[in-house]
Amino acid sequence: MSAPLALALRRAVLGAGVLAASLSAHLAAAPEARVMEGAPLMWLAMASIFALVGPRTRWRRRGIARTALVAACLQIVAHAAMSVAPWAFGLSVHHTAGMSIGPEAAVPHLAAALLLAVAVGLLETALGGIRRIAGAVARWLRAVRPVTGRAPRPPLVPAGRVLRGLGARAFASRGPPAVRV
Repeated sequence: MSAPLALALRRAVLGAGVLAASLSAHLAAAPEARVMEGAPLMWLAMASIFALVGPRTRWRRRGIARTALVAACLQIVAHAAMSVAPWAFGLSVHHTAGMSIGPEAAVPHLAAALLLAVAVGLLETALGGIRRIAGAVARWLRAVRPVTGRAPRPPLVPAGRVLRGLGARAFASRGPPAVRV
């Protein structure tokens, strides 16, 4: 598995986990909140965006502490965004309190961030193992590949067989040059 693919998978899982935790916290805290019809499609689009946005160069395990910090920050951002524009997340407008984050909102978000950090930490361990196995298989396949002594393939059009005398008309038409068969 390539580093960009592993990074995209980690970002998608982390973003989708933060989104799911914030959505469930908002739906549990506000009984008047409802999920709109097109919400699952929006959530899938958001997870796709999470996968695409970010670095693509080098794979490193982030660790549980750093992942918990990133997840907690993302939970705060998601809570604030869902408070200001719940419709953008597929929720009906459910409160006008704005961005109030008290202990009743902070504790579930932080607990979800810790659980998500543990899950992403396990995913990172699995991805690291998968990347090592895939690298070993690729090295083995490169070492086993037989060397063939085949000659290069001849060109499709033999040299000198292209029709001459068309002049500028040959470049005015579309497609390959005319060939005498």
